[in-house]
Amino acid sequence: MNLASILVLIAVGLLVCLALFLLHRQRTDEGTCCSCALSPMCGKKARKPHTPGGKGDCCGKKTAISRCPEDSEYLNSKLLVHSCCAPCSGAILEYLVQCGAKPTVFFSNSNIYPEKEYHLRLKELKRYCKSLGLKTVEDKYDHKDWLRAIRGLEKEPERGARCEKCFSFRLQRAAEYAATHGYQTLTTTLASSRWKDPEQVNRAGEQACLPYEGRLKWWPRNWRKGGLQPRRSEIIREQNFYNQSYCGCEFSK
Repeated sequence: MNLASILVLIAVGLLVCLALFLLHRQRTDEGTCCSCALSPMCGKKARKPHTPGGKGDCCGKKTAISRCPEDSEYLNSKLLVHSCCAPCSGAILEYLVQCGAKPTVFFSNSNIYPEKEYHLRLKELKRYCKSLGLKTVEDKYDHKDWLRAIRGLEKEPERGARCEKCFSFRLQRAAEYAATHGYQTLTTTLASSRWKDPEQVNRAGEQACLPYEGRLKWWPRNWRKGGLQPRRSEIIREQNFYNQSYCGCEFSK
């Protein structure tokens, strides 16, 4: 075997190791085995098939969620949760209910396109909120108004200026609703996805609440920590959620 062949074998070996490492990291991010018997991380076969809109066949293991001491201040207030979709909201809403809170869930997402997709996501969220005994409030859907708000930023990449403008548009509407209906605290599920920038979301939320200072406060919680990220993936499988393949707007596809 000549030197060139040895180098090729070494290179192939390194590529295989890299691929295995990335696969392992992806599975760790999404939650480890296992909550649903149809999970790709679970070696068991499903005992019964999933039904659309129904719960999956579960293996019985759930990620334990640790309560953050700083949450008490917000949990004891009248709380409005802006929700972007059911998959991002699952673990957060479950946690809030387990802590004794009963938030109202506000669906303000005029960024979603087409409108058929908007109604599909809203339907899934309402189904889940009903199972938790939570009230859902739907904001007016106005995609044209949203397009005017982000004009000139259409070609911005994900996590760029368009996303932050989009967060501001939606959270300003949520803050206005919260302030005029007597809510004391506002938070959102937007940053639960690892594809979004939490700093952008928190900036948008703080600015949205600023006009109502003294009446409405922003809850800058990191909704990925304390076991919430793996629990999020488990609930997606347990509930057999419709799990969209893009963020929402036509520019994120």
